Amino acid sequence: MGFSINYDDVFEGNDLIPQGDYEVIVKKAEEKETKNGDKKYISIQLAVRNDIDQKYKNKIIFESLFKGKESGKYNMKQFNTVSKALKIPNGKNYSSLDELLGDWNNKTALVRIK
Repeated sequence: MGFSINYDDVFEGNDLIPQGDYEVIVKKAEEKETKNGDKKYISIQLAVRNDIDQKYKNKIIFESLFKGKESGKYNMKQFNTVSKALKIPNGKNYSSLDELLGDWNNKTALVRIK
């Protein structure tokens, strides 16, 4: 049985994902409470897609959206930006935050790590 070593096909360490563009899928989007329970925030877990040719397949990227300190509300511009990246139809209505976050799950997007 013959084979050759391929440095492009290796397990990556636990280092941060380097800067660049990655195709991802939303594994989970949900509202959570901080550890001390005094604030709520949106937790988004993105997985680098493993069904296309790119490095860092299956690596998880975590993103958090927090309420404004002064307003105590989420910034709708953040929701609109994420929804646009996930190709949620413009003008789509939601009756609750949970409904919106549920719609984000399993959607794909291109993200840029800086």
